[in-house]
Amino acid sequence: MRDFVLGRSVKDLDFVVVGATPENMIELGFQQVGADFPVFLHPYDGQEFALARTERKSGAGYLGFDVEFDTSITLEDDLIRRDLTINSMAVEVEPRTLFGPVTTPKFTEADIIDPYNGLSDCRLGVIRHTSEAFADDPLRVLRAARFAARYDFVIDSETLVLMEKVSLSDDMNALPMERVFTEFRKAIMEDHPIVFFKYLHVACAYDLYFDEVGDFTNYGLEFASTIDSSFEDRVMLFCSGLDSLEAIAMLTKLKAPSALIKQVGMSCELSRMVWEIIDKHDLEYKGLWNTFDRCNVWKNIELIKTTVNVQLYWGDYDTFKSIKKIMQILRTGSQISYSSLSVEQRNTLVGREITEAINALRKKVIINRHFS
Repeated sequence: MRDFVLGRSVKDLDFVVVGATPENMIELGFQQVGADFPVFLHPYDGQEFALARTERKSGAGYLGFDVEFDTSITLEDDLIRRDLTINSMAVEVEPRTLFGPVTTPKFTEADIIDPYNGLSDCRLGVIRHTSEAFADDPLRVLRAARFAARYDFVIDSETLVLMEKVSLSDDMNALPMERVFTEFRKAIMEDHPIVFFKYLHVACAYDLYFDEVGDFTNYGLEFASTIDSSFEDRVMLFCSGLDSLEAIAMLTKLKAPSALIKQVGMSCELSRMVWEIIDKHDLEYKGLWNTFDRCNVWKNIELIKTTVNVQLYWGDYDTFKSIKKIMQILRTGSQISYSSLSVEQRNTLVGREITEAINALRKKVIINRHFS
């Protein structure tokens, strides 16, 4: 409903069945999955249908819930357990949806069932909790901030109070980092990622996960969100003010994939190299080559080219000219490889001699092309 109201394409359909039992669903050919509460896969296309249910907090952590489902539970009972009012709307679909292929229902705003004023909040651009049960699940702190980042909405002041309360609770500390990373991964790819970090900061949750980064006002990341940039590019920008050890520590804490941790850690080291060159105005051959040697750039050429490109999101015109020159030099050097050596060299050199010969040729070509 939320995306329909906001004029966005509807990507996911979330079906709730009211007044049915698990036996009813199985009789219709649905396959039951999930142990905690009944979710059923449609026999035609595997679309998920869930029985209307209620949840009651019964223990610590995000798993500490008792779930109830029976034919007496209404749609309003089910919707009130949702996190935000903009996620607590529904529309009735024809019963034949249960018997044939699932299609996107056709409806107007007048058809929307909206017991908790989600439609109004969509129009006002407000993120608001549906009920006090918002505080029962600590992940909702991150979800609220992420939806604000997606739509550039304002989070209601009372919701922020609840978010802060949850952030300071033991439940927040018990939230698995894998789930935090999933929200981070989604949020940093939203249209306004800085909004996500801003609201986590206001709600006292930012330092729990991103204290190494410090200031969340990252203009490079903000610019990257306006163009076609990858997840890896945005993480590198978010971490660009850190040294490699700090970036590795933070991403390890978040249970990020090892490949991403390695890539970002190396990128931070290379990023520091780029800015060292720019800050010292050391674009002369000797200083540049010494820095390249220290960072072993030729072994990591694709990553450093990405890192240097990422730096284009920062700085002024002079910085742009410096980065452009570095990119040209890197491009020239990366074109020199084993096949560039003479036949005699390829037939006689072994081991480290080959590396030294390739580097000597790189130096020669780079000097002739960029410094002569």
